[in-house]
Amino acid sequence: MNRLVPLLAALAVPAAAQQAPMVQAQGSTCTLTAAEDATNILGLSYDIARQELTLSTANEVVSALPDSGELDFAVVFAPKRGDEYDYGWATRRFSYAREGDLVRFTTRFAGQRNVEQFLSDVADSRRLGFTEKGQFVIQYDLTGLPGAIAELRACAA
Repeated sequence: MNRLVPLLAALAVPAAAQQAPMVQAQGSTCTLTAAEDATNILGLSYDIARQELTLSTANEVVSALPDSGELDFAVVFAPKRGDEYDYGWATRRFSYAREGDLVRFTTRFAGQRNVEQFLSDVADSRRLGFTEKGQFVIQYDLTGLPGAIAELRACAA
């Protein structure tokens, strides 16, 4: 039995309704924030000094989860062409914590090669999704992010 109820709201949000992605720098870390709305926020923080990328997602997820903990999500991408998802990133451990009405899920990618590959996959895909036991829990429309990914890379250089 899944502990999460799949969140399908992201599927219904057209790209035009998204807020413009924002890139900010603080020390050796540059952060890209993309929000489809106030309850569906994607974050990528690139720490160039540590060669580490932190992927976070804050969502209004209906679930039977405790207030904090860890769980495994498969990270999947929908390429710009075709209907199939790419499951190449497999399952990753996410920590999570409730923040008011939202739940923030976080995982990290270490090493320049992994960081660059993940950023390339974000820039080259239509959608990013997280699945649990084969069911989509969270999805993001990545339309409009290639320019923000280029900005994030330039910020971190």
